[in-house]
Amino acid sequence: MSTIRREVGFWPTLFNFRLGELLLQPEFFSSVIVGVGGGVGLLLITERTARVTTASDFLAIIGALLGVVFAAFALVISLFSDSYLKWLNKAPQGVRGFLAPFMFTIGLQVGTILLVVGYRATALEVPPKVEKPAWVFLCFAFTYSMLNIVALARAVLGHGITRARAAEIGEPDSPVRPFQQRGR
Repeated sequence: MSTIRREVGFWPTLFNFRLGELLLQPEFFSSVIVGVGGGVGLLLITERTARVTTASDFLAIIGALLGVVFAAFALVISLFSDSYLKWLNKAPQGVRGFLAPFMFTIGLQVGTILLVVGYRATALEVPPKVEKPAWVFLCFAFTYSMLNIVALARAVLGHGITRARAAEIGEPDSPVRPFQQRGR
């Protein structure tokens, strides 16, 4: 079990992605624009206490979405048939390649929750030169966590397309060109 744990955790999943897969996806670019831009914009019009309150909202939203993503992860795994698992495992990255976006998003959301808790605990105590960049980074992390749900939807849609192609052929073990995701 410990070998599998080392292979399927967040960090091994993260390091299996190529840097371009993470940085060139639309969710990352959108998070830079919306998250960083929004964070800087809020710095201009809010006081520190308002940002701490907003961070509380981030915590509630990401916490709820983490539960939804984890439930979807479990549901997707439970719906695999044995023959389809065998077929999917023949793909270059196997089952792990399909499930990697779930693990990445779960890890990202957990990391964002930890950042929010840390920000809320320290924001009123640290100097502004520390709090302000932390706020902007937190806005980026929150936005990236939210938008990565779109990446999951794209992965599941691609999986559905692949299954439909296999069903047209008649058997899930038939050679079918797997749906190729852009950016993951």
